[in-house]
Amino acid sequence: AVPPRFRLQVATELACYERRLPGSSPAPNHAESFVCVEGAWWRTQGVGNAPDWLAELPEGAVYAERVEQAVSIFWDEKMGSDGLSMLRQAIEKID
Repeated sequence: AVPPRFRLQVATELACYERRLPGSSPAPNHAESFVCVEGAWWRTQGVGNAPDWLAELPEGAVYAERVEQAVSIFWDEKMGSDGLSMLRQAIEKID
């Protein structure tokens, strides 16, 4: 869940794009989640910068979560197939 301090209010339906990561990708020690507020990505827990790959996500992506060997991205799908391509390219940059 997105903490209330981010005041995330989404007026449209979101789709979840989920993808398993290759076994060679280092898994985080715990789940990591991020929220996009006014074009900037923030961690929902702890401190520190959000990973660079989040900046590559299409407009309309508002929440991302990384657990073990998978990543989930919630977005509004308005960019269609171009947005899907951007999602795939961003995920490939996860290290």
